[in-house]
Amino acid sequence: MKRITITIVWIWFIIIFSITVIYSSPVKIIYITIGGSGKYDCTGERDQEKINKALEYIAKDNRYSTVYLKGLGSCIIDEPILMPSNTTLQGDSTAVLKLKDNLNWSKYKPMIGQTKVNSWTAYGNKNERVSNIEIGGFKIDAGLQKRLSGTTYFPLILFYNPYNISIHDLTLTRSRWDAIRLTSFPIKKSINSKIYNNKILDSGHEGICLVNTTDFEIYDNNISRTRTNCGIRVKSGDKFSIHDNIIGNSLGKESSGYAGILLENSNPNSGIEKATIFNNLIYGKNSGIVLDGGVRTFQNRRENVHIHDNIIYRTKTATIPYLDGSLDLDGAIRISDFNNTLIENNIIEGNVHDAIIYESQRDNNDSYQTMVRDNIIINNGRYGINNSKKFEQNHTFILKNNLLYNNKNNYFNILSSSDFYKKPLFIKPHTIKEHWHHIVVSYDNNMETITLYIDGQKRIERRCIGFGDINPNDESLFIGGYRGIAHWFNGKINLTIWNRVLNFKEIKILYGNSIKKDIHGGLVDKIELNLTTTIFNKGKRYSIYPSNLSFNPNFTISTWIYTVNQKSNYQTIFNKGNEGSKNYIWIYIKKDNIFVDLVNRGKHLDVDTFILNLQDIFYLKK
Repeated sequence: MKRITITIVWIWFIIIFSITVIYSSPVKIIYITIGGSGKYDCTGERDQEKINKALEYIAKDNRYSTVYLKGLGSCIIDEPILMPSNTTLQGDSTAVLKLKDNLNWSKYKPMIGQTKVNSWTAYGNKNERVSNIEIGGFKIDAGLQKRLSGTTYFPLILFYNPYNISIHDLTLTRSRWDAIRLTSFPIKKSINSKIYNNKILDSGHEGICLVNTTDFEIYDNNISRTRTNCGIRVKSGDKFSIHDNIIGNSLGKESSGYAGILLENSNPNSGIEKATIFNNLIYGKNSGIVLDGGVRTFQNRRENVHIHDNIIYRTKTATIPYLDGSLDLDGAIRISDFNNTLIENNIIEGNVHDAIIYESQRDNNDSYQTMVRDNIIINNGRYGINNSKKFEQNHTFILKNNLLYNNKNNYFNILSSSDFYKKPLFIKPHTIKEHWHHIVVSYDNNMETITLYIDGQKRIERRCIGFGDINPNDESLFIGGYRGIAHWFNGKINLTIWNRVLNFKEIKILYGNSIKKDIHGGLVDKIELNLTTTIFNKGKRYSIYPSNLSFNPNFTISTWIYTVNQKSNYQTIFNKGNEGSKNYIWIYIKKDNIFVDLVNRGKHLDVDTFILNLQDIFYLKK
């Protein structure tokens, strides 16, 4: 009996040990090397065939989880990448999934979609489903395609009836329709999905579009130059949040598309409820945030949207066809036929027409109200708050403690007893005072963008179209002084340079880890200096590094700075090249603000576009 007991114990031990080994074994990855010669590697022609075979393989073998695009260059495709459920497609930031130029590409067919789709349409059908998909890390480029109006609309990523989808850390460019589109059909469904930390440039329609979906989050995306429509559009959806995105178009006269963020009730059997929009920066669009009642539905299906802590800056105006007439895009925040909307703690400045407008698009007998409180509403071109009575609907604004200043008119068809009108006191939350601050400047030569981060937060990003290579490697690098002749820095500097563009997650790690830990991969040099007046004689508070310290066209400069007794109007942090050189970069402090000054071929570029003057739009009410 004793021997039997021991044998049973050993059998159970072996079973438990075997299960532990199976579940603790590392999940494998199939690497696809660009320009390689392996079984799945990209060769630059019909590369979707190998990528799809790799995805099919990992879908069948649970020891594998991910297909990874590795290296510098492009995988060229002429048919879609088709992802089965329970698969991941990731890649290096230098890897590009590119559509072959000048294809006769079908309408609505995506560059990345799901398997088992009979035909590509705008909405799909109820039998087409996909779940547990992750896409991240690389670049997707639709290439140069013929522009035949309407017939060549196609997205970069499209999933029908999705669930648990994660799309992150991608660069998406030159789409001919929506860059990212998730749609449920025929009824609204929970998708439990996240779209975050993507960079979307030159989208032909929406940057991100979700249709008939609930339970999702869209955040930390940078969306610029959507040519005809919105940065983010939700067509019927519940229980979602849109936050911490930067959405903008040129502040000049170029086309600005539609709204930065549009919530649209497009389904008569659905609606939009319990949505939150916060901490977004929207600029240069035709309207900032729009709530559009759309088709007629019950009033209680269009309500309880919370809009707070956004900055909406210099939106424009346009008139577009709408229903049987036209619609003016004329408000930084525009609402029609939504109830119980809460608008609070936003900064709305410099918009061509209204800061906030309520205007119904159809005649109905419903009653609506909107709460507007604790907002800064300044320098707007028509009304601060406009209660339009286009169809004489019963709408009421409830106003409390808003600051309105220097608008052409503060109100239309409304009175307030609790708002105030004195000139606001602006305090820059990025102001550099006497303690440690983390300053990061990155330049993406491929995407022609320069980005500034302060203390772990993305503050501003500018397009540098045609700027080229900011890489003055024939010039010495000066830290703490401009060319060693002026504009001394007084304090301490810890500076690190990478020859690649760090992503937002890596910059967050740098800020969280203080100066003690590094991000590896592409590290050029790390420099630590104490530049206080007690160390250097005759005012030479700078350090020179010779011209052989070079960095690639794509670079990131990370500095921890500690300022002491700022007496100079300009204090140099980093300077490479000079105003007469081919290329030049100068990072400095001026009156407690960070500036990045760029020169190309001996000439300053347009100051409004390319010098990162953070006094422009970042305000805090006191």
